[in-house]
Amino acid sequence: QQLDAYKAWVNSQLRKRPDSTPINDLRTDLRDGQILATLIEIVGNEKLCNISTNPDTREDMIHNIDTVLQFVEKNKIRVHEMTAQDIIDGNLKCIMRLILALAAHYKPSS
Repeated sequence: QQLDAYKAWVNSQLRKRPDSTPINDLRTDLRDGQILATLIEIVGNEKLCNISTNPDTREDMIHNIDTVLQFVEKNKIRVHEMTAQDIIDGNLKCIMRLILALAAHYKPSS
């Protein structure tokens, strides 16, 4: 149930960009870093540079996720320590922490 809420939030953000594909599984759909980069570009309104659009090697995936994590750190988005390896391996706790941190950091001020 909690997992569905995280997935729903990610998909609600991704819908803001017509060319993005909704996710079905947090463990596998985010592991190459592309969707995470798109998510940050949508909520953070900032383009991430050097994201591999066709990450077919583990190195490409690590590069993409490291780029995302560097953005998170640079923008002082508070999230527990994690590595690209955690995301690639489908560590659900880390993935959920990252999504929660993004949602909290970029929540609309009302």
